[in-house]
Amino acid sequence: MSIRSLFILIFFMFTGLLGSLVYVSYLSAKNQEKLAASEIRRFESYKLADQLRQSSDELTRFARTYVVTGDPVYEQYFHDVLAIRDGEGPRPENYERIYWDFVVANRNKPTPDGEPVSLHNLMRKMNFTAEEFAKLEESKARSDALVRLEEKAMNAVKGKFDDGSGNFTIVMEPDLEMARQIMHGEDYHRAKSAIMEPISDFLALLDARTAREVQDLRQKGRIHAGLMLSLAGIGLAFTLGASFGLHWRVIIPVRKLVAAAEQVGAGEYGKRVDHASSDELGELASAFNHMTSSIQRDIREREKNETALAQAEDRVIKLLDTAPVGLLLVNHDGVIRSANEEVERIFGYERGELSGDSVDRLVPDATRPQHADLRRSFTAAPERRIMAKGRELKGLRKDGSEIFVEVGLAPLELPDGPMVAAAVHDISDRKKAESELLRLSRAVENSPSAVMITNPEGVIEYVNPQFTEVTGYTAEEALGQNPRVLNSGVQPAEFYEDLWSTISAGKDWRGEFCNKKKSGELFWESASISSIRDASGEITHYVAVKEDITNRKRMEEELRRTNFHSDITLELTH
Repeated sequence: MSIRSLFILIFFMFTGLLGSLVYVSYLSAKNQEKLAASEIRRFESYKLADQLRQSSDELTRFARTYVVTGDPVYEQYFHDVLAIRDGEGPRPENYERIYWDFVVANRNKPTPDGEPVSLHNLMRKMNFTAEEFAKLEESKARSDALVRLEEKAMNAVKGKFDDGSGNFTIVMEPDLEMARQIMHGEDYHRAKSAIMEPISDFLALLDARTAREVQDLRQKGRIHAGLMLSLAGIGLAFTLGASFGLHWRVIIPVRKLVAAAEQVGAGEYGKRVDHASSDELGELASAFNHMTSSIQRDIREREKNETALAQAEDRVIKLLDTAPVGLLLVNHDGVIRSANEEVERIFGYERGELSGDSVDRLVPDATRPQHADLRRSFTAAPERRIMAKGRELKGLRKDGSEIFVEVGLAPLELPDGPMVAAAVHDISDRKKAESELLRLSRAVENSPSAVMITNPEGVIEYVNPQFTEVTGYTAEEALGQNPRVLNSGVQPAEFYEDLWSTISAGKDWRGEFCNKKKSGELFWESASISSIRDASGEITHYVAVKEDITNRKRMEEELRRTNFHSDITLELTH
């Protein structure tokens, strides 16, 4: 049998035993509930029988007290007891407890009234047997008959007597002696005893029935307890047997495998496990033996690869020295493993001077904490990245001067552990050029001359604020337009053909325009247009720097007119 089948068998056996135990426990619990319910029913039945007896005693008590005292409140109590028993009046809460003694003493009800319910209906709800119910009904009937006798005595006190039809319509002098004789005579005592006889018989019947129920339920309980003990014994025996089987089939072979694994972990890669069974552990032992054979082969292959890798690493280091960029090899502790000639030149060190030193030597003091955080971040998630992308990164030269650098990182796995390859570029010149370009850009933006830049096709790509100030066209309106948007029509077509011929040849053009503003107003500009070439000598843009000379032209025209009039005046005077 396979281990899997063995475990399945054990599982279903345990499940069956546990399920049986749970089921028998459930039956036992239900039996206990029935036993408790039987005891409760027995107690409630006693209370109902006692209520019937107690109501009869209360009626006797109030009738006798009325006969002696003539106080009508006791007559009212008498009728209240009857009304509660017959369901014609509200039944007080917890009526089975002491009630009328507190009412008589304090003239107040000790508990609030509940819903009206007759004693007869309460008895029906208890599911008495027909014989038991008949005894209670008999007792109640005799009590009702005694009530007629008690009512006769109380009416005699009031001077009312039976007319023969059950009604007290004959009015005469009160007969207190008659009333006392009725309430204390032999007939009354016999009638009272007759009420108690059926109650006594009821209690005997109830005891016999409930005793049988309790005996049956207790017998079932003993059967359930025996079954649970039997199931527990079977479960214990099965547990011992399963433990022995698992120890023999699983634990011992597993210990052999663990011991063999520990030997392999200690370096004995030729260790084999002898386990000839055809179950899963036999398959595991076969796989283990195959694994150790594979490990031996892999070790031989790894040793061969390590030798080849060491040789390749040596060749790579020699090759890195010929690279035109600075290259560093740093371990995860931040120690420089190797540095090529270019990186030593960038930072001003002699050949071999950086090897074995901390990479922090190349970082300014102010940014070393930041550099340490970046190095830890890369160690936690090694991937190709550019350290300086999106921010300025500075390096520290041997002479103490700082330079701007851009560093590219890449993780490497080498025989002596993980490394980080860093490619370092000195971008100080580029930063200087960017700074110059920024100053130039600001100068153009703030220039008092209008500046316009177009592509070779004459499409406007840039205008400065002064252009907007002079022409009235915003940058958004001007970009994408042709400069002819400013053409006033004053200059002939040949004028513009000469201009384009000059700048297309790469020459500078200087001259004056009469242009038109966005508002339609004409104005004069003095312009200088030059071409911009790329590294290959191709023209990429044209730059026009223009100055508004409208006022100067107006003054020249005024001067010319003044001189003209002066000449005419001189001629006339001569």
